[in-house]
Amino acid sequence: MKTIGFIGLGTMGIAMSKNLIDGGFVVRGFDPNPSTMEQHQTQGGVIAASPADAARGADMVITMLPVGAIVKAVLFNDDGVIHGLRANGLVIDMSSISPQETDDIRKNLNRQG
Repeated sequence: MKTIGFIGLGTMGIAMSKNLIDGGFVVRGFDPNPSTMEQHQTQGGVIAASPADAARGADMVITMLPVGAIVKAVLFNDDGVIHGLRANGLVIDMSSISPQETDDIRKNLNRQG
């Protein structure tokens, strides 16, 4: 069974994570909102303690976040995805950010391996 790290369990993210769970995936979710995390667990998801924790053991990580600064923090901060995801892991960003920010993030992820 494939494992997906999912970061950003707001209105869109919680519905998307449920569809993945219903499709047979293990979804390790992270969001700073405790009630959203409870909802994720209730629908069958695994609660992660941080973005790095969501990425540990995941085949891929999906982000669904509101702005580029948050995406960058979630990926690159001390407890960010890059500290949990395996080398050459896949990051799928579905956040509402500019194409230039997406390109900068891609370049930084490639530099990080």
